[in-house]
Amino acid sequence: GWKDWLNKAKDFIKEKGPEILRAAANAAIN
Repeated sequence: GWKDWLNKAKDFIKEKGPEILRAAANAAIN
């Protein structure tokens, strides 16, 4: 169900969020 998907998304963001933000910041700077 959508709740399972939501939990997976939350876990993914918890793991990858900082990485993605760093990449976005680097892209914005360059």
